[in-house]
Amino acid sequence: MKSRCKQVGNERLKRTACSCLHGVCNNGPDGDGLCKKNTCDAGYISENCDRKLVACGARTVTCHAHSFCYVGDDNIYRCKCNPGYEGDGQDCVEMDPCEQKVNGGCHQQAECIKLTPLTLRCECIEGWTGDGEFCSPRSPCYRGCHENATCLDVNLEYHCVCNAGYSGNGTWCETDNVCLENNGGCDPKIGLNSVSLSPQSICDQTPNHVLSIFCEAPAPASSSDPRMLDLAMVFI
Repeated sequence: MKSRCKQVGNERLKRTACSCLHGVCNNGPDGDGLCKKNTCDAGYISENCDRKLVACGARTVTCHAHSFCYVGDDNIYRCKCNPGYEGDGQDCVEMDPCEQKVNGGCHQQAECIKLTPLTLRCECIEGWTGDGEFCSPRSPCYRGCHENATCLDVNLEYHCVCNAGYSGNGTWCETDNVCLENNGGCDPKIGLNSVSLSPQSICDQTPNHVLSIFCEAPAPASSSDPRMLDLAMVFI
């Protein structure tokens, strides 16, 4: 490949792609990217030193450096590119495994990274997580769901939702007072106050347990001890 130069004032910018394979590349200021003359390694020929002489049966033939010779059923000598290369055997080009399938077989939200002509690695892109062959959206909930909230996936959209017994927007949650709704399930006939939060409440929420309450009768006028009804704990 011939070099391409761009003149900018007195500065010469040069772009050279060296195609010399088994020799000394002519990539100087006036180079053409080919091999310098008479610099091919032993056993290699051509201007890019990319042809090799190989013994093939009873003959010696010329094949590409990344190919091998074989004798077909028709007794014709042929060159075939090595695994990981493609071409006619006289010219072989290194393959890119990421181009052999759509995105190399990686997930559509992953990057295919070529390691060798036959191997690759898949990596999920930013904002996605997984092994590269399968990637799922990285949950934004890790940025700050409340400790009493759960991150829920709804059609690949993630939301922080307060747990049962709490109310809020998911980034903050506060304890529900279950006694404020329907008297917490307590029978209103056992007390005088149906929703009061006074010591005479018939519904009381168990401390440190947002999902449990107990029902309590008002304290008798003649006694300072509350008369507890024989009721089981009510779990909401």
